[in-house]
Amino acid sequence: MAGASLAIEVGVGQRARPSFIERFPAYPPAAAGAFVIASFVDFQAPLSSLVRPLVIAVAAVAVLQLLVTLALRRRHVAAFATFAIVGVLLMPLQTMVLLAAIDIALLVGRLRTGRFPRMPWKRISGFADAVVVLVLVMQVATLVAIGPVVPPLQAKGAALPGAPDIYLLLLDGHPRLDTVEQELGVDPGPFRTAMAGLGFDEATAARSNYNFTFLTLASMFNGVQADELVAGRPADYRTLLRAINGGRLLATFRDAGYEFVSIASPFTQGAFQAVDRFIDTGQPTDFELGLLQSGLVPRMLPGLQRDWALEQHRDRVIDTFEALEAVAAEPHHGPRLVFTHVMAPHLPIVFDKEGAIPPGNECYPERCTLWAFEHDPKRFAEHVTYTDQLVVNAVRAILERSASPPVIVVFSDHGLRIDPYDEQESLRNLLMTATPGHPGLFPEDASPVNYLTRLANAYVGTTIALSSEESYWLDAIAMGELGPFSYRPSSADP
Repeated sequence: MAGASLAIEVGVGQRARPSFIERFPAYPPAAAGAFVIASFVDFQAPLSSLVRPLVIAVAAVAVLQLLVTLALRRRHVAAFATFAIVGVLLMPLQTMVLLAAIDIALLVGRLRTGRFPRMPWKRISGFADAVVVLVLVMQVATLVAIGPVVPPLQAKGAALPGAPDIYLLLLDGHPRLDTVEQELGVDPGPFRTAMAGLGFDEATAARSNYNFTFLTLASMFNGVQADELVAGRPADYRTLLRAINGGRLLATFRDAGYEFVSIASPFTQGAFQAVDRFIDTGQPTDFELGLLQSGLVPRMLPGLQRDWALEQHRDRVIDTFEALEAVAAEPHHGPRLVFTHVMAPHLPIVFDKEGAIPPGNECYPERCTLWAFEHDPKRFAEHVTYTDQLVVNAVRAILERSASPPVIVVFSDHGLRIDPYDEQESLRNLLMTATPGHPGLFPEDASPVNYLTRLANAYVGTTIALSSEESYWLDAIAMGELGPFSYRPSSADP
């Protein structure tokens, strides 16, 4: 009987070898792949963010299926069991409905014939393989139809003589220093003094144009307000991601011979990847962490998941600063624009005053994301203070390792956001700049929309007009339903 299930009679004395699918039905790992791709289509991020979670999901389910097959010694039964296990974990409601329908069909058969019908496991595998492959093809076709969100990198122009390296160091969510003092009760004097000693000017009235990263970066890389980026385009995250990677001011620096280097944060929806070198320190991304919050997965050892995620996030912050220092030490020919997105002091809080990880937000991973609002000014104050120490060390290393004085812009995309409805503080951002040869290049009330325009006019010789600098506020709670362009003009006092 077992031999008959592994071979098909094709002639007298001849047997065909069973196909791979007959030996190992492919629908469980293929279904896992389809789930990841479907989640990614909704997530709206660069295609590169899909590769690792897709490979891991397919490989993990394939290994699980192999282990179940070895245990049951019935490959088609094992395939269905694996499919059921993974389905219950990732999509419990849909899977339970499917299993209930199968149970009802068996019960009906029992009532009609007086015995439970024998399950046609091989037919189930064949049918499931066909259905899952069809779904997988549809998901891939959707990805192809969407097209790339990161445009090809344009060729470099001839480098301008004496053009300096430019470092853009984004400290996500860093409050303006007066906010650090007034709202968090921390003396910003040591940080301010250390940065001044390294040649930095502070924009004491700096104000962001938006209270969210993707809007700030899209407007900054193009030198225009976000409204101008959506004319005739869908008002979604992909439009902003294309605007970030295809910014007209980036093209200006590219024409001036700049090499682009980007050091990644876990935030993939605002990733700057149209670069010569994209450096990822390897910790999980926001998309991958989101996948781990699917279905019943968050209920599996949530405390261990929380500790692991916080440790990974802390490692990424530290590794990002180390990668930045390593880039500064590299010999290179021609000017470079180095963009580094540090996801700190943005939540989650991963540093106490000694740099250790404090207890995490208990709602994660079961009821909130890793980035959820956490109103704890005291702990956040320590988090900011330790992050500032890392900033000073990194900036000092850049200056020491640079062959000629570089331009360094240390800024935040938005201000304090531990209270999601504090509109005023959410728009007060940090800006500290070292601009050799052009002291006072940034005014006290500079805003991100004109950062690159000012740099291009000063160091590349352009005469690009500055944008208007009004600010807008986006409701973080309603954004999931209304989208990233649901902002309104801000009336908060700067």
